[in-house]
Amino acid sequence: MKKIVLASTSAVKLDACRRAFGPDFEIVTVKVPSGVNEQPMDLETFQGADNRVRAARTAVPDADLYVAVENGVFDEESAYVDRAVVVIEHQNGLRVQEVSDGVIFPDAAVEETRRRGLDKWTIGKVLVDLGMAKQHDDPHLDIAGTSRVAFIDQALQRAWSLYCEAAVDKAIHELGFRPMTPEDYARLGLQPPSTEGVS
Repeated sequence: MKKIVLASTSAVKLDACRRAFGPDFEIVTVKVPSGVNEQPMDLETFQGADNRVRAARTAVPDADLYVAVENGVFDEESAYVDRAVVVIEHQNGLRVQEVSDGVIFPDAAVEETRRRGLDKWTIGKVLVDLGMAKQHDDPHLDIAGTSRVAFIDQALQRAWSLYCEAAVDKAIHELGFRPMTPEDYARLGLQPPSTEGVS
């Protein structure tokens, strides 16, 4: 069974990973620092995801894949939009990045979070304090009617699809037109196709 290291111990992120990757992978969580503010804003979100992947690789060097999810708020056309940045990286360095669809957060909550300090507060915690959300790590459910898990899951599935395409492209480039062996699949972090029922 392939081992995925999720660069977080968040139950929301773990649930999204389990949904995206299914039962064919062992998912191990590791608490690692993002190296950015408690509430990342704009490009800081990408840096947080990168930092998490690097730290996870150091903490658990024997994994097949590393996954990082960093939510942040982006200032987009006069609206504050929460998005998850997802990174999937294979032990061989093959890497993809994807950004989730977004949820618009209320301006007042973003400004209050800035006032309290982005280094200590998240917008989710402020939304709970303001009575606008029930769960600080998933205010999406109250704000948009869809759980944060669904947004992360969707981004992870898109990233996984991109990763598989990149792995196949890499294999074609490296292997030419010869058939892939089980070792080739393993090196690229892919499952060989099932031959069950094929004669």
